[in-house]
Amino acid sequence: MFRAKVLGALAIAQIAIGQDVDYARFVNPFIGTEGAIPGYAYGGGDVFVGGAVPFGMVKLGIDSYEEPINQSALNGGYTPQGHVTGISLMHQSGTGGGSKYGYPSQMPLTQIDGDVNLLDNRTYWQDRVGEDVAKVGYFRTEFESGVTVELSASRHAGLYHYTYPSSSEKHVLVDLSHYLPHPTRSWDSQFYTGGEVEIQPNSSVYTGYTSIAGGWNIGAPVTVYVCGEFDSAPDEGRTFKGRNTFPPTFTGNTAHSGPMNDRVGAVFTWSNVTEIKSRVGISFMSVEKACAYKNSELSTWSMDDTTKAARDEWNRDVFSKIRVDASESANETRLALLYSSLYFMHLIPSERVGENPLWESDEPSWDDFYTMWDLFRNQVSLWHLIQPGYYESMIRSLIDIFKNDGYLPDGRSGNYNGLVQGGSNADNVLADAYVKGLTGKINWTEGYAAVKKDADVLPFFDQNPVDPQGSLKEGRSALDDWIPLGYVTADRNTRSVSKTVEYSLNDFAVSQIAAGEAPGDRDLYLRRSAGWQLSWDPEASSRNFTGFVMPRYANGTFDKTYDITDCGDCNWEDKSYEGTAFEYSFVIPHDIDRLITLMGGPSHFETRLDYVFQPNTSGVDLGVNGLGITTINNIANEPDFETPYLYNYLNKQWKSVERSRQLANDFYFNTTNGIPGNSDAGALNCWLVWQMLGLYPIVTTPVYLLESPWFSDINITVNRDNTLRIRAEGLDDGDGKQGYYVQSVSINGQEWDRNWFEHEDAGGIMTEGGEIVFRLGDEQSAWETGEVPPSPGHQYPTSLFVKNMARIDIDPPIPSYEEAVVAPPPTTVLSAPPAPVQPIRTEDRPTGNEPAPPAFPASPPPGLPPAYAVVDEKATTFTIYGTFIHTPNAPAYQLSSLLDARINKLQIRRLRAEEVTRLQAGAPNVAFDSRRVLYEAQDPPFLINEYYIQGKATSTLPGVLQMRFGLRRWHIAHVPSHGERPIEIMTCGKSGGFTKAIKQRKNELEPSVWKDSEGHVLATEVLKMGVGGKMPTIELRGDLDQTCRELILALWVSRLWAAFGAGSGYMT
Repeated sequence: MFRAKVLGALAIAQIAIGQDVDYARFVNPFIGTEGAIPGYAYGGGDVFVGGAVPFGMVKLGIDSYEEPINQSALNGGYTPQGHVTGISLMHQSGTGGGSKYGYPSQMPLTQIDGDVNLLDNRTYWQDRVGEDVAKVGYFRTEFESGVTVELSASRHAGLYHYTYPSSSEKHVLVDLSHYLPHPTRSWDSQFYTGGEVEIQPNSSVYTGYTSIAGGWNIGAPVTVYVCGEFDSAPDEGRTFKGRNTFPPTFTGNTAHSGPMNDRVGAVFTWSNVTEIKSRVGISFMSVEKACAYKNSELSTWSMDDTTKAARDEWNRDVFSKIRVDASESANETRLALLYSSLYFMHLIPSERVGENPLWESDEPSWDDFYTMWDLFRNQVSLWHLIQPGYYESMIRSLIDIFKNDGYLPDGRSGNYNGLVQGGSNADNVLADAYVKGLTGKINWTEGYAAVKKDADVLPFFDQNPVDPQGSLKEGRSALDDWIPLGYVTADRNTRSVSKTVEYSLNDFAVSQIAAGEAPGDRDLYLRRSAGWQLSWDPEASSRNFTGFVMPRYANGTFDKTYDITDCGDCNWEDKSYEGTAFEYSFVIPHDIDRLITLMGGPSHFETRLDYVFQPNTSGVDLGVNGLGITTINNIANEPDFETPYLYNYLNKQWKSVERSRQLANDFYFNTTNGIPGNSDAGALNCWLVWQMLGLYPIVTTPVYLLESPWFSDINITVNRDNTLRIRAEGLDDGDGKQGYYVQSVSINGQEWDRNWFEHEDAGGIMTEGGEIVFRLGDEQSAWETGEVPPSPGHQYPTSLFVKNMARIDIDPPIPSYEEAVVAPPPTTVLSAPPAPVQPIRTEDRPTGNEPAPPAFPASPPPGLPPAYAVVDEKATTFTIYGTFIHTPNAPAYQLSSLLDARINKLQIRRLRAEEVTRLQAGAPNVAFDSRRVLYEAQDPPFLINEYYIQGKATSTLPGVLQMRFGLRRWHIAHVPSHGERPIEIMTCGKSGGFTKAIKQRKNELEPSVWKDSEGHVLATEVLKMGVGGKMPTIELRGDLDQTCRELILALWVSRLWAAFGAGSGYMT
């Protein structure tokens, strides 16, 4: 009782002290604005710099254009040297994907005549002079025109203050078509879809809206209503409209986009003032609501008052939640790192309570989860502790999105789900909250329904161009592999290694919620959480280590040629996403026990763990996701966040402390390049906060690892009004000293023999508060004698695999042409779904020493025909009959539909020998097997006369083919891999001049000639008489190999389909 009273009194005193301290003064908003190249954003944090409040809808800052362009200069708007194109109210922060927001915008100008075109910001953009100034809630810069800009913001409104040279013209441009572009990548660039602006009779107030679509998640149009006001009436205010970057037409007091989606805006002019202030409110609901925000939240024109209000909110709601000594004797660098990190991890997501335009609901509304893949690792766990009110609101919003949009978002921005980088990681977020007892008004019955849908229902394929094999909008795109096989295959889905690892944790998360909400389901998902072991190849070897998660095919064999230390581009279409197989082999937080066993036991596990932190071991250049990092472990990227702490599972906590401190000291600084890559919505910053607290959470479990604090006395407000005090006795780590190794720990007065604890341990240490005391010294002490941290997902895998994990009763994927002549046919045909799989008995569980799965024989057994039809290599003539392509002797290929079908996707596959036999015997048709597709053609929305074809089998041309119709002919370009420039490899056109080509465009059955890039004829299209009349036929050159022949066939049918059926599937 005495201890409780003392701690309670201490908590009250510390809270009072914390509220009086201006922690905001330690924040450096410029941390992460530069990368490794001094003066440039390239490789930096892509952080927002400007006026904002915690989780505010408005983030008011400059928009700038800087080269070289990459993801580090797209979303925050701010770049160190970029040309300023506008000053807008909405931004993301720290995100590493395509652009989103950058609207609505203003821009102070000193000239609007001459070369200035109000619809072309390249004619008026401004460079900056002097040093930019940024503080919490405030930003100031000066343009080369002599205009000084000051900015601050409230939750839904922004305050601008412009100071002009006395001799200059004074104008303010309001451009409602302005947004942040993606100049180097068209598919996920934003685009303007319409707007309206009106100047009110007194000319000091303008209202309207802008609607912007696309962007990073290829989202639907977002309509934002705006209400702006100036502190003095301008001499003149004119609205304008225009198309593209043609000079605009002035329209008086109103401008509407109209049916052609004209760009709209307004320009205001003053002559008798040098200072102009503007306050602007925004809303997703209405102009009236935007005006109400402007008037209520910015009731004063004072920049100082607005900045102070924002600063006070940050101190009260964020910085005072973690209180350390801020006296003159304190280490200011550490203070800057701590409070700047807290700042960046509270910029997004955006709280939009009362601002949901899509459906009516009593639940809170949040947006800009960009993305769960970043946030779930450790950020949500800290919000749980210090922001339970905000966090409960977020969880309720996520569940409400599921109820009304159909799926939990893995990413969401602009009121639209997407993109999914790996698994359905909102499952992990909900599970982490559930196991730590977050309740309030959360409906956990609905929460469980949400994660269960992620686990069981394959989402609609959204046709995202960066992943031709599955949805990127929401859900788990590879459930067609995961549910029947227990792993994600490398031949039927992208990112198979990383998805398998992430789906495993996702299902463990589902099992954690099921334990309380649907106990009968728990074991199913717990068993499925062991699926990562089915992708574990015990024979895979790299750098003298054996056993890794590896790409595995649907026939049960592993990719033996895959480079374990190099994931290529490490992007959407690769086998591992933003991390190598070497890295992902450590990312099993729910079952480290089994992982240690598969790596050969504690000693081998430790040796491998040591190796990934050795310099110059990395086999891949991850670019902005790890610029300058040479170790295999990439602390700049989320999958590797937990890896430095895995020594705790060996009861060698001192090594975890050593490794993690080294990483923090090597890559985090109070400088403009002070984080090692994209901030990722604050995820990298949050990793540092946990490091400085001396703790680390194990996501989806109630476990925290004990590490080593960076401050002698830390007071954290937990569970709204309780205090957790962390003391580090004997901390002595200045001037290169190493007095930070743990010698012993006590929790709430109890000596602790484990290097971990749980959320409710010691009387509820993380809910009721209390005290954790670390006794530190310079000895590398193995002080812990208790059990290692738990592995609650410890399971052995169950799927359609038995003891040796070899596939049973499932056809292999389509082989290459060379494989087709040697692969044996299936001996049985499944007439019904396989029976439910029973758990593997203990005596049947794999030990890791079993033989490899049996491979297909190099040649077929005597007397057996090949499994797939072997196309006659001498056949050069192919004719289309319905949905089949015939040689003169037999059908050889099948189309997924008729060429004039109203569809947006066409597939072609090679027929199997048994199917050819059935067709020749009189069968009218055979079912189209989508698992054995050679090529797939797609007609993306919003693109005219442009189509994309991609190979789906190992025998096809890798990469993507772009087919587009020019003025005279079809052009075929090859994009070998994502991000590379298209290379024209082929054309298809008719003989004759331009006029004849246009006329014959109307009749695509007229003969055309296919030529390579040097003009050599590859094939000629002709019309041959058949039973039903003229049949489209193609004559191929006789010396083409099989890959080239099938490529031309795919392009030929795609061209005919483009003329007759493509795109009509989007019509309503």
